[in-house]
Amino acid sequence: MINNCTIDEYFQHYASLPLIDVRSAGEYEQGHIQHAINFPLLNNDERSVVGTCYKQQGHKAAVIKGFELVGGKFADYIVQFEKLTTQTEIVVHCWRGGLRSNIMAWLLEKGGYKPIFLKGGYKAYRNWAIDKFSEQKKLLILGGKTGSHKTKILQQLKTANQCVIDLEMLANHRGSAFGGIGLGAQPTQEQFENNLASALSTYDSSSTIWIENESRLIGKCILPTIFFETMKQSPIIELEVNRSERAKNIIDEYGAFDRKLLVEKTMGIEKKLGNQNMRNSIAAILDNDYNSWVNYLLDYYDKTYQHSKERNGNRKTILISYSSQNNIDELIALANSLN
Repeated sequence: MINNCTIDEYFQHYASLPLIDVRSAGEYEQGHIQHAINFPLLNNDERSVVGTCYKQQGHKAAVIKGFELVGGKFADYIVQFEKLTTQTEIVVHCWRGGLRSNIMAWLLEKGGYKPIFLKGGYKAYRNWAIDKFSEQKKLLILGGKTGSHKTKILQQLKTANQCVIDLEMLANHRGSAFGGIGLGAQPTQEQFENNLASALSTYDSSSTIWIENESRLIGKCILPTIFFETMKQSPIIELEVNRSERAKNIIDEYGAFDRKLLVEKTMGIEKKLGNQNMRNSIAAILDNDYNSWVNYLLDYYDKTYQHSKERNGNRKTILISYSSQNNIDELIALANSLN
């Protein structure tokens, strides 16, 4: 007998079990449930063939074509599952709980496993994820000018058992023109939303969640509208870090990267820096004068940050002088005083 569960039941009772996503690799890369293992019943090309057959000849012909393509692989699938897990219970899903996951669940049952069929499939999960952005959450925004080491401080807060969501980690981007250096590809927009929804689901409505002050765009990832509006209405603890320390933080973070890459990224913000400042910045990089390079950048970034603050002047903002010598407990005490 094949059991089934809703998406809520999955998170409540079955999230520790292996989760098998039988959609194609392309569908999985576009977006998937966190920790799901992609085990395509049909690869990208085979899925296209079946889709074309469905459009041209109808449902029955498409089903027959699907079995024709995968039937010879059934024995190999069982062998692969034996290598994948020693557990007998496995949760299975496809796009919306249709034929592909039903076939895989049937096959697993015949192979001696106890499959659990996720009703509604990935589509149900996406609805669950999108609903997370509308749930009431208490956010506390950590602000500060470029180079204030906000991400490092968030990590310290998390180590101190505070509720933290690192948006830049979820987006795999540090948020600035130089933010993608050394980090590789960003997730798709859909997967970024999935990552954020998963992070939000770990905290209940009574939790105060620390989040870095971000623009709506983090690299190419866009914060969901409802969630961003909540951020804009949440109080900010603004770190006041002196400019020399911020410059050092930026050099420590980016100075070791290849100069050609730094030059390329600096050229990319010519319109923001101005042509002459861009040229001076590049000359400083080529002369290994990173202090001058960073100071040209900070002239621009500080003005931009100030303009942003002025546009959001009605937000509740608490200023705190901060440096690497401060104890993280000071921030936690300040946050507790706001509750």
